[in-house]
Amino acid sequence: MKIKKYNLNSKDIWNNFNKDAKNGLFMFDRNYMDYHSDRFMDNSLMFYEDEKLIALLPCNVVENILYSHQGLTFGGFIVDENMKQGKMLECFEVLKEYMKENNFKKLIYKSIPYIYHKIPAQED
Repeated sequence: MKIKKYNLNSKDIWNNFNKDAKNGLFMFDRNYMDYHSDRFMDNSLMFYEDEKLIALLPCNVVENILYSHQGLTFGGFIVDENMKQGKMLECFEVLKEYMKENNFKKLIYKSIPYIYHKIPAQED
């Protein structure tokens, strides 16, 4: 598994995954998120396994703290219906390594409330 940092070239890939995700919402669409991009240092992440996108994590950075995006009421992993608990644990392990490599001290994580899921998604 590997992490790619979101960039504008990935906008359509991000938006299509979010649209089909079991816990995707309009506020995770990049057209919505990017309207206040001048106020937050975006560090959103895309998780790939065997070149297949399996999760999104909207994030921003303040100093060396990674936040599941402060520009959103809540954030957390956005996943498709194939995500299972074991795979989510792997995502967190890869995220932990990413944070070490990029000198982040901690993660402030706001999971998506289950009432907003299209399909139950409490793996995180």
